[in-house]
Amino acid sequence: EDLTGLIYGCTVKTVDGQTVYGTNTRQRGIEVSHGDAGETIVVDFQFDLNIVPGEYFISLGVALDDGERDNIAIDRRYDLIHITVRGDYSGFGLAQMNMSITEI
Repeated sequence: EDLTGLIYGCTVKTVDGQTVYGTNTRQRGIEVSHGDAGETIVVDFQFDLNIVPGEYFISLGVALDDGERDNIAIDRRYDLIHITVRGDYSGFGLAQMNMSITEI
């Protein structure tokens, strides 16, 4: 069926469920086309993965914007993509900020 008010979202989480980052087209103020019945829509999420080495999951979803209930889930794929971030890291936390320390 035809759908209007679509919201596309993406979330990155640690393997223990802590959200590292997430956003969607509504939060970012990005207008998307309406979904006509039988139509295929391709959505491209691009981001810099500046996080510490470890195991993470990426979840994707599409919902309908709804003024009464915030949004209505159409299709959500939790932990759809499992990724392993490799690299050297000598800090703590989740973000990889490439910090340098210099005595002045």
